[in-house]
Amino acid sequence: MAISSVFPVAIPAGRTGIKPVLERISLSRGAKFTLFTLLLLTLIVLILSEITLRYAWTPPKKIYDYSHPYIPRKIGAGVAVAYQSDSVTGFSGEYKFQTGPLGYRTKSVLSREKEDGAYRIFFLGGSTTICSYLPLEHVFSQLVEDGLNQSGLGYEFQCANGGVDGGQTRDTLALLNQDVVLTNPDCVVVMHAINDLIAGLAREFDSAEVDRRAARSKAKRMYRDIYGAPRPYVYLFYKSLRQLHSDRFTLSHILKERHSRSEFPEQEVSSFPNVIYFEKFLRSIVGSCQACGTRVVLMTQPSLYRKDLSAEEKDRIWCSFHPKDGVNPTPESMVAGMAVYNDATRRIAAEMGAELIDLAPKVPRTLNYMYDDVHYTVEGNRRVADEVIGHFLESFSSDDPDPDTHIEDSTLPHLSAANRISY
Repeated sequence: MAISSVFPVAIPAGRTGIKPVLERISLSRGAKFTLFTLLLLTLIVLILSEITLRYAWTPPKKIYDYSHPYIPRKIGAGVAVAYQSDSVTGFSGEYKFQTGPLGYRTKSVLSREKEDGAYRIFFLGGSTTICSYLPLEHVFSQLVEDGLNQSGLGYEFQCANGGVDGGQTRDTLALLNQDVVLTNPDCVVVMHAINDLIAGLAREFDSAEVDRRAARSKAKRMYRDIYGAPRPYVYLFYKSLRQLHSDRFTLSHILKERHSRSEFPEQEVSSFPNVIYFEKFLRSIVGSCQACGTRVVLMTQPSLYRKDLSAEEKDRIWCSFHPKDGVNPTPESMVAGMAVYNDATRRIAAEMGAELIDLAPKVPRTLNYMYDDVHYTVEGNRRVADEVIGHFLESFSSDDPDPDTHIEDSTLPHLSAANRISY
């Protein structure tokens, strides 16, 4: 439809386009007043809403906390975020991703003080530890707590999940020394491999490379602490009304990642340089626990990687792609890489006297137990929990039940009362 049929105006000769037409369009005095009034009322409503929200409403806490100067990133305290889980994980439906007042997924570790008779176990690692895509009751850390408390050992077992999505051994070392140790843990269970392995796939690998995401977020946090929220509360309130989805752990996300790497041919990777630093940080983790008299258990990491993956299983592989350099390792390369890192874990446990739960060969490499490269399904979490519970039951049956004896032996499952931190 021609503009002239809607706005019957004359266009000066030699002038074409929309601009000369708009110049000739004029609103009536009444229309201008109505439009100005509506804009003014809208502005007043927004200002009043902003003032009201700033005094009467607290924005929901974000999942990640970057405020600690020495911890690159951890899960925030008091987080309560509505999630929608994907059926590929073995659980389909809405749930709340929640953390306790100390920033851990737990039902029992709610303060740094520990009651007499309590036995605290902290699980540290990456996304395969925290399992944020599942409700807590389906995550192996909570299943371990429930199972041990039903075993009749006479302790009140308290398990806390301190995993962080994307976390590497260096991040766990910082979290352990700067936060976990202050909560009086009796035992620390550590599982790492895949994130350190992926970080080392970069063509120009640099172990000292700063986590840019953490650096940006720390800068935003500092700005917010000084100047307040960088965005209007009206916008934050509107955003808080939207149901969140754990998109990163859905089949659609996997397929999207698979599509993004389709232009990169698979490559054989035989060098895994980051394992040197992986070992250094893992040894430091074990040493820190032993120096505090805390029992430490290392776990090898299971994965779906096999040389004979089916077409469906191969379509679930996405974590190994290194987007920065377009490195797309073959499944055979990832099998070799995971073996290198898991062997390093076994070797460190043997050399330093740490306990070992060799999970890698005990969790079947099928989609029933892992819905993608390394993330456990509900059934996979049950299998991990069974192995961990079995290890603890065996160790408790063979160790002296008195928590104040043999304090010089850091491999025993008890923390000396003399070494406990009190607040």
